[in-house]
Amino acid sequence: MTILFISGIDTNIGKSVACGALANSLIQQGLNTCTQKWIETGCENESQDLLTHQSMVESQINQHDISLHAPYCFKFPASPHLAASLEKQKIEASYLLQQTQQLNEKCDHLLIEGAGGLCVPIDANILLIDLLAQMQLPVLLVTSGRLGSINQTLLSLALCEQRKVEVRAIIYNQYPTEDATIVADTREWLQNYLRQKNLSILWLELEQQATSIAINQEQLQLLLAD
Repeated sequence: MTILFISGIDTNIGKSVACGALANSLIQQGLNTCTQKWIETGCENESQDLLTHQSMVESQINQHDISLHAPYCFKFPASPHLAASLEKQKIEASYLLQQTQQLNEKCDHLLIEGAGGLCVPIDANILLIDLLAQMQLPVLLVTSGRLGSINQTLLSLALCEQRKVEVRAIIYNQYPTEDATIVADTREWLQNYLRQKNLSILWLELEQQATSIAINQEQLQLLLAD
């Protein structure tokens, strides 16, 4: 059983699309795969991010109790700590862990989509990175070629190293269309950085309007390693 956490260098970086595309890739390989959205804000009645995941796959993602797939949905589109506070709720790490464990028992591979970036506050004292460190979940970091991505990617990598959170892969999101020169240079710069630092982090590409992520068998084994 593999649990992978899909985070991003920032909000609106393409985590939902990356999660759905990767789920589709695993399902195409015949792997029993589920997705989960820990915390969603701006959520009316149903999780829009889970619907995005479902729209990406060519066959049905196994669906179970919605409370397992989307433990926390809040109406106000804001940081989780504020959205929860406005509904007089508290996001409990123990509840997230419980729902994750239950869902993971129903599928071989579980992809969890985060909210915003790694330092998104869950409440007044806890950040998302605190939960990842506590649960020892490997991270797939979504970045892109937009201006500022190099800085934010390096900050995210440094934080994960400091907190001993494994970054197993970087997913380079090519959508939306950005300046081609910046996109190409950002890709090259980041890949050179990983080589120079001798970081064994997989590099995966999410092409524009793609519904899956190209991944070979060697990469697949590394991605799903215990």
